Amino acid sequence: MSSLFIIFLVSAHMPSAFEYRENTPAALFPFVRAVVETGPGTITGNPAGFALYDMYYFGAEYAQPYSIKGLDSASGRAGYSKGGTGVQAAYSFYGIDEYGERSVAIGAGRLFHPRLAAGLTAYRHELHIAADDYSMRRSFVDCGAAVIAMPFDWLRAGFIYENMRAAYEKNHDLAMPVWSTGLSLSPARGLSLAWNLTREHYGPINSLVISANPLPRLGLRAGYARETSSFAGALVFSLGRVVLSYGIRQHAYLGPTHMVSLTAISSPVTLEEIRYETLRSRRVVRPPVRRIDINSCGIEELEEIPVLGEDIPGRIIRYREMIGPVSHHALRQIGMEEREITELMDYIEGLAGDPALAGRGQRDRPAGRAASTSRPFASQEKRKELFSRLLRRGVPASMALKIADRARELGREELIREVSSKKDIPEHLKKSIIAACSE
Repeated sequence: MSSLFIIFLVSAHMPSAFEYRENTPAALFPFVRAVVETGPGTITGNPAGFALYDMYYFGAEYAQPYSIKGLDSASGRAGYSKGGTGVQAAYSFYGIDEYGERSVAIGAGRLFHPRLAAGLTAYRHELHIAADDYSMRRSFVDCGAAVIAMPFDWLRAGFIYENMRAAYEKNHDLAMPVWSTGLSLSPARGLSLAWNLTREHYGPINSLVISANPLPRLGLRAGYARETSSFAGALVFSLGRVVLSYGIRQHAYLGPTHMVSLTAISSPVTLEEIRYETLRSRRVVRPPVRRIDINSCGIEELEEIPVLGEDIPGRIIRYREMIGPVSHHALRQIGMEEREITELMDYIEGLAGDPALAGRGQRDRPAGRAASTSRPFASQEKRKELFSRLLRRGVPASMALKIADRARELGREELIREVSSKKDIPEHLKKSIIAACSE
């Protein structure tokens, strides 16, 4: 009975049931948060976030809340996302032998716009109590909705509302409506800050989390929740298609909680690490007196620019050769973020659209009659359209450039057959490429 007594101290009374939910250790806190780190190892419970992945995954988490022997919390989830649509099924348990909370949830999310995603979740909660001469089993079905807005690459805002049915049924005695709103800020690559305000039965909870990835396969998470006086930290290890994470959360009165999780993902992933070369360049490297013309320089000159990643110079050259003059928009298309382009401007000039290039775009355009129907992508404009369609369908920039290059020499059917025969291209990308080529 002592364990059961502790459970009721934690829960206080029925309307606070189902508020404790163990997430992956990288999510740090056991309550609803609208915005969380969405990289490998942190599979979000926000249905709007389901649409932000491009993979299928299976994950399981376990924790012993507050190090109370016999008190367990576990969850499992499986999901699939492609082309801006994602679904997820999840199961969670919290309790001891005498007291248990079980939930089953099914949710779906959709990316309605590159900057806006929304989602819905339906779930069934079951409460079971069996202690001495008292027993009870209750269940109910409810739903939730969420939205995530991404006005800039470095800023994300979210809102989630759960137990919507309970909000309209005044006599609902098992759970109360819960909502959360939050902001996520990424001041640099591999580094992010997230603030969330969660409203539960007992009142608001403010939480702040910082995420940093010092290595491609190692992530660090740390956070603080003010109203619960809780500190939390986690380590995330990306091992190809498997992500392991361990976390510890310290409550001021209830003690520590240790958390572990394992997630299997359909394709190998690495964390977006902090770009140390960019940080060093800000301290010791000064922009040159003479800037290079990005549309006439060689790859050697591009490789000397300290703020460019190792594969970006090659992408710039291939874009120039296959599609045409490089513009600000083209830099975004080949995979550069806005802050990286801003840093690059100290070293280059001559972006398409500048006065220096006013006439070059016209000279570079193919003259004469339209491209032959046997080679529909022979012209520069058609290759540019194909490249843009590939990007919209989720094809990586480096692969899209290669496809656009081959499209210059092949007919439509030849290109589709070649892509279909490639064993190094995942099936879901093959379908996206073929669809883009067929438009």
